[in-house]
Amino acid sequence: MEGDSDELIVQRAFMDKNDGKLPIEEGIDVISVRSLAFKRFLDIAKGLNHPTAVVTDNDSNYDVKVTKRFKDYKDVTCIQIFADKRGKYNTLNLKLLMQIKIG
Repeated sequence: MEGDSDELIVQRAFMDKNDGKLPIEEGIDVISVRSLAFKRFLDIAKGLNHPTAVVTDNDSNYDVKVTKRFKDYKDVTCIQIFADKRGKYNTLNLKLLMQIKIG
């Protein structure tokens, strides 16, 4: 996760889909990682071959903020990157809010 509010939203969404259980209760760690630390965490995940999902904002520019930023991990099978590709929702908060309203 990129920010603290994103972490809270993902934890809540997980709970809503999993009978009120927190991700940690299912062996899933959800952490907020800021800019420069992203690469370090992903390098560790890659080295350990640890399944990792990155949920990030596109900041209205998917090519720069997502494609270029995470290009070194494109073919790493244990790492998946999730962001809105359309650019319609520049932050995760907006995308999740719209998903909740739409159902």
